[in-house]
Amino acid sequence: MALDTAQTTWPGQCVSGFARITDDRGRLLVLDTGDGWVLPGGAGLPGESAADALAYHVRRALRVHVTPGTQLVVEYAPSEPEKVTYLIDCGLLPAARARTIRLPLTTGAATPEYVAYDFTAEPSARLRPSHRRLLDTAATVCPT
Repeated sequence: MALDTAQTTWPGQCVSGFARITDDRGRLLVLDTGDGWVLPGGAGLPGESAADALAYHVRRALRVHVTPGTQLVVEYAPSEPEKVTYLIDCGLLPAARARTIRLPLTTGAATPEYVAYDFTAEPSARLRPSHRRLLDTAATVCPT
């Protein structure tokens, strides 16, 4: 039986989980931070799995629920083995559910975490290098 490491953490480990979510046309969901485009997801709390972290961040940021599926990529730097980043396939977001995406409102001086979202067929040109690397690795290891 294989251990799904996206479901486990150890003391002192800091995991991040990012989602590969596509629409019914095969386009990838990306988010605009105002300072660049990223994949949905984020850092977990101590002891939280990458899958739980990404599900929480997607639910909070977009107001949609996703089910983390297959772990596609695990990335870490040998100089910082306590920091581990996962890319996890969350499957298809049907058009009806995609239309329910709502970015959180901000009040007062608060700056929004995300200013826009989009489904794109060419994510590499838009994504931050660290997120582009996750997708490029997944395409190499798990070609569709």
